[in-house]
Formats: sequence, C-alpha cells, structure tokens
Amino acid sequence: FSHKLALEAERVLKAWGSEVQVFDPHALPVFDRQSYDHPEVQRLRAASLWSEGHVWISPEQHGSMTAVFKNQIDWIPLSDGAVRPSQGRTVAVMEVSGGSQSFNAVNAC
Repeated sequence: FSHKLALEAERVLKAWGSEVQVFDPHALPVFDRQSYDHPEVQRLRAASLWSEGHVWISPEQHGSMTAVFKNQIDWIPLSDGAVRPSQGRTVAVMEVSGGSQSFNAVNAC
C-alpha cells in the first residue's frame, strides 16, 4: 500500500503542475560512510539537491520505519559544506498503517 500511496502522491503533485521524481531505495547499498560514489547514492543525493520538497513514505514495521527507508535517510548527508540538503525544503511524511502501532513510522521521522 505504501507504493500505491507514493504513486498517488506523484499523480496529485503532477496534476498540480509539479515536476516529480520517485526514488526507490531498494538498490542503495547498506550505509557504510564509504560508498558515496555508488551510482544509487549519487542519484539519491542529486534528486535531493534538485528538489524543492520531499514526500517520504514508509510502511510501519515492528513499530517503526523499515530498515530500507532508514538506510535511505542515512545516505542523505546532514550537511554538505555548510548547507543542509533539507534546508529550505518542505518535507511531507506519510504512512499507510491500520494496526495498533499506527503512525510509528511517521513519528520516527
């Protein structure tokens, strides 16, 4: 359902005239502070710098966000020089969940 939510967010944002890139984090290497030249890490960072806003979507798993999603966040640097990649950008955080631990992924972000 999270993937369907991402596609719906993409559809709505495009209908409002936004340019949208959807990033699937499954090809990212496990965060290790050494693989910065990996093509998927470079693609994620380029998309982050290109954007004016982010929509982050993760399913809830074991009361938190998934490891794949956390790995993606870890690859976005806290700062590049003196600039934070998220500085001046809007971030929307979404989750599809209906269980007793609903919204834990959102709260973890």
